[in-house]
Amino acid sequence: FIRFETHKTRTEKFELKTIREKRIFTKQMEIYKNSIANLSYKYTKNNSFKDNQNDVKIVATRNIEIGQFINTLCGQTAIIKPEDIKEGVNDFSIMHSSKNGKDLLFLGPAAYINHACSPNTKWESKGKSIWYAKTVKAINAGEEITPTTARIFLVLTMSTVNVSAVTKKKKSCKGN
Repeated sequence: FIRFETHKTRTEKFELKTIREKRIFTKQMEIYKNSIANLSYKYTKNNSFKDNQNDVKIVATRNIEIGQFINTLCGQTAIIKPEDIKEGVNDFSIMHSSKNGKDLLFLGPAAYINHACSPNTKWESKGKSIWYAKTVKAINAGEEITPTTARIFLVLTMSTVNVSAVTKKKKSCKGN
């Protein structure tokens, strides 16, 4: 559906080594299949960035009312090893947990939602490690679905994540 030759971070092929990694991968496959099957939005090419090779945005295909959870537009946190983090390549959705001292990768369709200073969604958790997009404004058909990047960091900061991640992300929006 998205027709990428590689992951948007251009990482090499990986090998699932542990039962936990296999479980996370299986859950991610389920999340992506459900996301692609959702007719409320579509993944489309994003030409807003310098490197257009694998950039995607998510656009509403119908009007979505305020206060709605978009259950198939979600992300899951998982521990990532420091040696697997490549600065400027795959560090865009990595948070540091102040609770356990580990780096966490934000996985799933949520990784394709682009930050906006005036977002139409926010992140809310309905479970232990899965975060869902919830509309804070009505979204019209054809409009890009966007959260504030800082929201996920702010929510996670309260329980697990280092506050420095929040301030770095928020500086990109004027007036914040």
